[in-house]
Amino acid sequence: MTSSSLPLFLALVAGAGTALGAVILLILIPSPPPVNTLSAKSASLFGRLQACSAGVMLALSSGLFHEAIPTTGWPTGLFCMVVGFLLMLGIEKLLANSSHSHSQPNHPSSPHLQDLEEGANVSVIESDNSSTDDAALLSPTSMSRTTFPQQHITSPFESFLMNMFGASATISTPNNNGGISRVANTNTIAMVRSSFVTYMGLAIHNLPEGVSVALTTASNVRLGVSLCLAILLHNVLEGMIVALPLWYTSRSRSRVLFLTLLNGLMEPLGVVLAWCLGGAEVIAKPGRIEKMLAGVSGIMAAIAYGELVPSAVEWIEKGGVVVDVKGSRRQIHIRVGAWIIVGIVGGGFVMACADLVLQTLDF
Repeated sequence: MTSSSLPLFLALVAGAGTALGAVILLILIPSPPPVNTLSAKSASLFGRLQACSAGVMLALSSGLFHEAIPTTGWPTGLFCMVVGFLLMLGIEKLLANSSHSHSQPNHPSSPHLQDLEEGANVSVIESDNSSTDDAALLSPTSMSRTTFPQQHITSPFESFLMNMFGASATISTPNNNGGISRVANTNTIAMVRSSFVTYMGLAIHNLPEGVSVALTTASNVRLGVSLCLAILLHNVLEGMIVALPLWYTSRSRSRVLFLTLLNGLMEPLGVVLAWCLGGAEVIAKPGRIEKMLAGVSGIMAAIAYGELVPSAVEWIEKGGVVVDVKGSRRQIHIRVGAWIIVGIVGGGFVMACADLVLQTLDF
């Protein structure tokens, strides 16, 4: 293998970790229930998984930031992180304005219950606090379903996302103009939006990782190999985060595997980008890669704060009607916080394993 193709191959191997994470998720959750008729228990479980994903994202974000700080220094590193954070929040805001598809939580002040009073097809189930095995929660026949309101898809971007992620809970109905309108369940639209934000954020994050692998391999092949293995471990977790909402939305193994593999291919694309921009002569200037990593850490923190945590709260609230709103909100936040901590611990463990790989190989 030539010296010019080796960095590309190693970046491809590192990116394959994303697809490997998707495979692991498909094994752990073999049959997700339909999004448009989630049971209250399954909705709550998905919320806990989203909170755990947020914790993993925060752990990875912290790891990238602390990796960049020794080179960039605190002022520059913080500046790059804040720029990345605000940029991602802006993208999320634009997406929200384009889709008009935020579904509301299921509590007494929710518009969902106002729809119910107006005769919409909404059935709400009050969840109990008893412990239930997660595998049972994922069973499509584990309990009765909660059906949420239907919403007309009026945004072309919304339609694009529904097609991209293979959302199956859409139907076509005649409209007043004699044409056909697409209608989707609000659960589906909310999950498609979450899928897109997470997918694009982690795709952007993979670019500088590919550049890093390319430049490291160009200067030290053995160090490049060990860095590839470390990034591979990171990408397994990231692949699970990307695949989770995709799997619930499309329920298509082939689509989930294809899209997660495509996400991982942003790593070798980063290598191509490094070559196009002049390789080591341009990108490897002191602090340049580290500044990109600090910016990416901000992007990942923004995804956790602006998308995954609110999504976790929303889906856990959909687990049932609340009677004592204030007390229930406190309980929900405690649950979300607990699962975020689980995610942080899990992400920290994987990063520790990656560091162990680098130290063990001692290149």
